Amino acid sequence: MTSKDDGTPDDDMPGNDYLTDGLIHLEDTSFDFEDYFKRLKADELSEDELAEYPARVMGLYCQKISANKVPPDWALKYFAREFYKILAGGAWNDSFPLPWNPASPVEFLSRTEQEAFDIFADVSWCIKDNPGAKVTEVIQVVADKRHISYEKARAAWYKHKAKMKAF
Repeated sequence: MTSKDDGTPDDDMPGNDYLTDGLIHLEDTSFDFEDYFKRLKADELSEDELAEYPARVMGLYCQKISANKVPPDWALKYFAREFYKILAGGAWNDSFPLPWNPASPVEFLSRTEQEAFDIFADVSWCIKDNPGAKVTEVIQVVADKRHISYEKARAAWYKHKAKMKAF
């Protein structure tokens, strides 16, 4: 597995059968990022060109690394910013959208709301599985399992229990 001097992968490099999706040819080393940024600032890029930006940056990164060269600072900073978003709980597809991958669905609940609902669901399942158990004991079991305070688990349980009465 070697690469050519221009940074494009040799034929034996894994993944060569995925180098194109019909829109982007990742082995194309002639992509002009300077022109791309000029046209971006002038608002002259098509939707397709805007959508392929992350794939173009990934392609440039792969080309440089394959040629044992350091990618440009702006590309490294782009990756660092997107990795921070992922580490903060963001979806990979949101940080590195690719034209052939579907976009992430819109979040219905915030992370905190989802956690509260999940706690409620855990308590509900435990009560269902142990019909004679006291609610307070089940809440404590769920709190211990999730490594959260009893008060947090209790608040989540009662918040959603009140909402579920409507059903």
